[in-house]
Amino acid sequence: MKYVALAFLAALLLIVGSTFYQSIHRSRQKRTMYEMTRAAERVEKGQPVGEVRDGWGHPMRVRVAGRHYSFRAASRDGRFETIEPEGRVESDDYDRDIVFVDGTFRQVPAGV
Repeated sequence: MKYVALAFLAALLLIVGSTFYQSIHRSRQKRTMYEMTRAAERVEKGQPVGEVRDGWGHPMRVRVAGRHYSFRAASRDGRFETIEPEGRVESDDYDRDIVFVDGTFRQVPAGV
């Protein structure tokens, strides 16, 4: 009986821990997307962008050429991908870059 209770408690902690982990990273993805849209507003108003950081605290890649701009966040792993997304790409992987180009998200977290 004692071992059944311990097994149940361990399973419950595993589920709660996993859900907590996912909610933290989902929140950081949303923060990243918010920061990208705020920076885009500054570009569109002709204001300087300055350094922009993602939800994990990593600096984003910012490219501005006239009225065109792009923001790329390396996300959880802090490493930038070399592949440019074609169209809109969604992913469940917290390590995938989040990409925002000229007012449109090109690579985004799934379900956000």
